[in-house]
Amino acid sequence: MTTLVVLVYLVSTTVVVATLLGFQRLASRVRALPRRDTSSAPPVPEDAPRVLVQLPVFEEPIVVERVLRSVAALDWPRERLTVQLLDDSSEAIAAEKALIVARVRELGLDVRHVRRDGREGFKAGALAHGLTLDDAPFVAVFDADFVPHPAFLRHTVAALQGWPDAGFVQVRNAFHASNALGAVQALAQDAHYLVEQGVRAASGLPIQSNGTGGLWRRAAIDAVGGWSGDTLAEDLDLALRLSLAGHGGIYREEPVSIGEVPEHGSVFHAQQARWAKGIVQVGRKHFGAIWRSGWSLEAKLMTSHWFVMQAAPTAIVAMLVSGLALGWLGVWWALPALALIVASGLSTLVAVTRPAHERYSGDEPYWRLVARVPLVYLGLAATVGGAVLSAFGRRPGVFARTPKRGK
Repeated sequence: MTTLVVLVYLVSTTVVVATLLGFQRLASRVRALPRRDTSSAPPVPEDAPRVLVQLPVFEEPIVVERVLRSVAALDWPRERLTVQLLDDSSEAIAAEKALIVARVRELGLDVRHVRRDGREGFKAGALAHGLTLDDAPFVAVFDADFVPHPAFLRHTVAALQGWPDAGFVQVRNAFHASNALGAVQALAQDAHYLVEQGVRAASGLPIQSNGTGGLWRRAAIDAVGGWSGDTLAEDLDLALRLSLAGHGGIYREEPVSIGEVPEHGSVFHAQQARWAKGIVQVGRKHFGAIWRSGWSLEAKLMTSHWFVMQAAPTAIVAMLVSGLALGWLGVWWALPALALIVASGLSTLVAVTRPAHERYSGDEPYWRLVARVPLVYLGLAATVGGAVLSAFGRRPGVFARTPKRGK
């Protein structure tokens, strides 16, 4: 029995320590980041390129008109802008959306209501189908619950035109939260964008696409084989394939796109399970290519960190339980080691989240907010543990959309 408990303790502790070391390395560079660039957006170029805006939706009738109207407010020549509402909804809801599209067309926006047979490939399949209908050189993607800033295209097109080798631009997404669970998620997302995106980009490391609030170079997408539906994290999959091919991403803090976070525990758990499974699937798919690439050792390790950290909530709970069990069984080193790792974990949590709270002017007092983070994310232990294990199965799984409330 003691041998089994020691094994669980050592394996789970390895995952926890690897996760902490990755975050500590990133957090140590936060203070070196430049101040937020809130300067005015570049002007619209006289020879503005055509841009295709893709809005993949499944049901979600509450938010469709809002996102279409926000896209209509983008500061870009109307004759150089095409919008696709990629609608995989049921017939009844699709008919409702057709009426919405007709209303928004009256604003002078070229909106196409795109339907297809079935949901093959889910979001990735919808995006790929839309690309067969248009050849614009730049493609922006927004989830239905997001509201892009009017200057989004002025910033992102200029960024891609200024860096010809880049495959995509990802902007920061900020999140509306109307309850305690949402506030914790908003803090975690702010930390993600500051540390995972901002520091990685400033350090020359590969960055993620967040699936929304991004602009893609069409030629780069085509060069790596387009969107793929063989994982539940099609955005990370494409971004990683682009990085491996030398078409990495650019990150911009401004202009911000505003979106929603789940307000109910069951929805939050379902979303986190999909994310964890999808990211581990991408790890399975590309792990060998990452380590065979010509990237630096740091780039390989920090990219692998994305995949390892998905098991962190489960590993932390397993480490705590097995460590306490070893202490009860009289293993003298177990409790001091556990206390040291827990202290390191809490300090890392503060190092990652406090700069984000300060930088993005969080409304709620920091200490009251961060105290809830361990409770919320450790509560995911069983959910993400099962999702990580299922990622090693043969089937990619079902892309379950997160319900939207239109707030």
